[in-house]
Amino acid sequence: MSNDFPSVLETYWKMWNEPDHEALLPLIQTCCSDDVIFADPNAYKVGHAELVAMAIEVKEKIPNAIYRRASGFDLQNRRHRYLWEILYRSKVIVRGMDVTTLNEAGLIERIDGFFTHAPPELDG
Repeated sequence: MSNDFPSVLETYWKMWNEPDHEALLPLIQTCCSDDVIFADPNAYKVGHAELVAMAIEVKEKIPNAIYRRASGFDLQNRRHRYLWEILYRSKVIVRGMDVTTLNEAGLIERIDGFFTHAPPELDG
């Protein structure tokens, strides 16, 4: 695993923690291709506008949550794999893994997200 997490991926995670909804689109425009695809068990979005709208919707459901990468990453064929988690009130409420693909220009072209099970203390 490398310690040099690509700056476009850092910008993507910055977007998830940005409280100003007006600032989300400019962040996505700097790190993602115009036709970026976001796919996870709950959503399939294409393009900047759809990705930002989905992020706003998620952020409004879990206000003041903290989104963070929870591991190092590995890389093969422009695809970066890493773990992430969402914290709410200092507790991890969602864990998952992303496989994020960069295009030839170094921008994010696809984010494939997978969820893991909630910690036992949050089940039921």
